[in-house]
Amino acid sequence: MMRIVSLSLSVLLSSFGTRALAATATFDTPSQGIGRVLETIHIQANQMPTPPSAPANKVLKPIILAISGLHPEEIGIGLEFRHILELWKWVFPGKIADEKKIRAELEQMHLELNEIERESASTQEHENTIENEMRKVVEERKLNIDVEGFDWSRDMGDTFTAIPRLVKRLKELESRAQGRPIHIICHSWGTVIAHSALARIAHEGHPIQVESFVTMGSPLVPVNLMRRIFGQINQIEEVLQARVKRPKGVGRWINLLSQNDPFAGTVNVADDNIRVDRHVDAYEAKLTTHLESGASRWKIWRDRRALRNGIRWHLSYTNSFKAIFAVLQEEIEWPIFRENAGTILLIVETNTQ
Repeated sequence: MMRIVSLSLSVLLSSFGTRALAATATFDTPSQGIGRVLETIHIQANQMPTPPSAPANKVLKPIILAISGLHPEEIGIGLEFRHILELWKWVFPGKIADEKKIRAELEQMHLELNEIERESASTQEHENTIENEMRKVVEERKLNIDVEGFDWSRDMGDTFTAIPRLVKRLKELESRAQGRPIHIICHSWGTVIAHSALARIAHEGHPIQVESFVTMGSPLVPVNLMRRIFGQINQIEEVLQARVKRPKGVGRWINLLSQNDPFAGTVNVADDNIRVDRHVDAYEAKLTTHLESGASRWKIWRDRRALRNGIRWHLSYTNSFKAIFAVLQEEIEWPIFRENAGTILLIVETNTQ
């Protein structure tokens, strides 16, 4: 499986600007650090008025544009130990880093990635899983909604070409929609591309009216990863949150996240942050009860590792989370996308009535 610099660390480095250590990986310009690359694409939106939406008494057929994230084989940890130490020194000057803890967390994420390698290899390279699943739900519920997909290589290295292509697509969609409500649902690195495209359009002076903006597993504010590595991250989170602005023209922003997903995090400028791994708490309690009853510590550890697999959670937003628990003698499959599709579709229906 290809190893690339972590998307979450990339966003973080871009947030810190020139004072942060620039990672060596790049998108398509080998001589340019990834921090500088992302600094370039995160254009802040101008303070421009939002175009009026359709009259409240006129119900128009909504359009959902689905944007997938990276292909599973493009997801890598890539957090070199020396980069983490440099980041620590920048954020916590004069404090000694817990190198043992940092190494342990990085190794754990590598294990999580390796555990799902075989499963992720079955995913088609250009498959837009959000579009596919949303079409199924719309058809099953017989809803009068058009679902479209934005196709891109799903390789982070193609970000520079994907953003202008999405800008063009959104402008064409707005023209073709003729006032019909436009909704965007995106996952993983697709949220970065979508956010950047919307900000770029707004920066040009003519923001597109997007009735709802749904982000899933978004690395725009990757606080989960920083918390895993550093523990208390108030200073880091303040910088990360300040860097993410709400694109002009966006109506309601819903951010779906898993607390176990290292590439995700709460986005303060979103209207709602919805936790999709809420079932985990009950299973954590069950495992604790079995541990107190004398169950094998090794088996409990294995079950908890399966329950908290961050990479598996990052890939579950567009389908289901699956795991097998030895101690509980249970195999679970939580349909994450379908459980939250009702919330997404309710936004669509509410905004058009």
